[in-house]
Amino acid sequence: MKGDPKVIDYLNKGLRSELTEAAEKAPDRQALDAAIDAIAAREHQDPGPMRAYVHQWSDIRKIW
Repeated sequence: MKGDPKVIDYLNKGLRSELTEAAEKAPDRQALDAAIDAIAAREHQDPGPMRAYVHQWSDIRKIW
């Protein structure tokens, strides 16, 4: 799913903001995945696309 525009289209802007905030606050990937799972459960959504989006976002941030 890397770079898949469908992943971004799937997530609304507010949800993307919440997910990237979670990424900024999470001390490690395990805590981040737990936060993503909680958001996905609350939204009744599949966490897979959310994880793909946030992991890609986090990886890009590390490069910068």
